[in-house]
Order: sequence, then structure tokens, then C-alpha cells
Amino acid sequence: MAKFIKFHLGGQAFGMDVLLIQEILLADEIRIFDVPNAPKFLKGIINLRGTLAPIVNLGIKIGRPADVITDKSRVIVCKVGPAGVVGVLVDELAELVDADKPETDPITSRSDMPDDDVVISHKEEDLTQIITMADILGEGDDTAERSG
Repeated sequence: MAKFIKFHLGGQAFGMDVLLIQEILLADEIRIFDVPNAPKFLKGIINLRGTLAPIVNLGIKIGRPADVITDKSRVIVCKVGPAGVVGVLVDELAELVDADKPETDPITSRSDMPDDDVVISHKEEDLTQIITMADILGEGDDTAERSG
């Protein structure tokens, strides 16, 4: 039974498999340290109980404008390998979606998406694109552009 956490970026709905998630943090209550000369999509790093975790601004990573951190913003901390984590900055959380329910229908991916990516429809008027670890960790379009 697949479950996804649904969240919003720039007004569009996205989802992530709950099995990837370690925890969810309030973005406006954590200290994010800048990383000089980092790619623009790297918001910074945090100290998560003694482990340094990079924070990816997912909006920038997937080609959307950067949003301001608000009281609704969250950092979804995802497991990467046996001991690593990465935080994903999102605008706000929406709901937990059970992808096996009848109202959640798989539909054909866009042709520019890899075959293993899926798009789910949770409600008739709402499409949710699933974000994978490859989307988060893969090379972004602006990796050559540095902030700082």
C-alpha cells in the first residue's frame, strides 16, 4: 500500500513517498547556515542532532522561483543511504495520500519524465507529481550557477 505526503510548491501539488521521509521540521524555526559558492538550489545546511544536513530548495531545483520561508514552510528530512539525510524545503504540507484508494488513479507520465516517475490524481481537479530522490539529488539545471 503506497502512501505519499502531499505538499505545495509555487501553487502546484507534489507528493513524496512516505518511506523516504525521516521527519518534518518547521522551516521558520530552524537555523539554516549559508554555504559559500553553493549551487542556487542549495539553501544551506542545518545541524540535525549532530549530523550536517544539506537543505535543498526544491522549487529552485525543479525550475520554479524561490519562495520566502513562512510559518507554513516545512523542511522534509529524507533518508539518503544508511546514515545520510537531506532536507527538502517546501511551501506547505497538504495531506497524506493513500495511492491505492479508488479516487487515486495512475495516469501516463509526460514524455520528458523518466518512466519510473508517476503522476497521481488524488481528486478529479487536482494532479500531483511525485518527487523522487533522483529529482532531489540529481543535477539541477542551474548547478553551474553559484550563489553567494
